[in-house]
Amino acid sequence: MKEMTVSEVFDSNDKVYEKLRSLVSELTVDQASRRDVSQDKWSVAEIVEHVSIVEAGIAVCARDC
Repeated sequence: MKEMTVSEVFDSNDKVYEKLRSLVSELTVDQASRRDVSQDKWSVAEIVEHVSIVEAGIAVCARDC
């Protein structure tokens, strides 16, 4: 694994988040919220919500830790 500066990590994350935003913006609400309960799988909307909660926690920790 390549060593990265903090700035490079944030830049890389920004690129990944932009790609995620681009992909999910094309989904309908029905597509984003569809889930396979028989296999206990998360919907796209639940995954995106989880990512945003984790990201917010990381940002707070980076600021306050």
